Amino acid sequence: MNIKPHLLAIPILSLFTCTPTRAEIIDFFPSGENKATIKIENNEVEILNANALEKKIEFDTEKPLNIEISDYNFDKALDFSIWHSDDGMGTHKIYRIFLYNKKTKTFSEAQSKCGDEFINIRTDKKTKTIVITIFEDNIPKLCHTKL
Repeated sequence: MNIKPHLLAIPILSLFTCTPTRAEIIDFFPSGENKATIKIENNEVEILNANALEKKIEFDTEKPLNIEISDYNFDKALDFSIWHSDDGMGTHKIYRIFLYNKKTKTFSEAQSKCGDEFINIRTDKKTKTIVITIFEDNIPKLCHTKL
């Protein structure tokens, strides 16, 4: 087999110059017939409402981003969150929650009442709160946040 060196260089160079991309697109209906699209590509998220770009958000992490659809503020409209593993050992999930406003038909980012981030969230339907983990002096504590 006779391989010409200049033909071998192209496949080898492509190994060094191609960066993998991860794209994920989720369509859902937050309330009634209003369609929303969430597009994740690498560390950037685009929120589209009625196929028009509403927001573009960058995340400062090397970890893969994930989407969860849920009613986080218990108003019977679907909201969504984007989460990733922490950049340390990857033992905690860091969330950003986006709430749907039925009147304006837009999403706004929720802010944690306890600490800077939503960490390891779960919803408590009885109290209609989001339960998060906060750390005080490296001791984990639970905090209920009403959105």
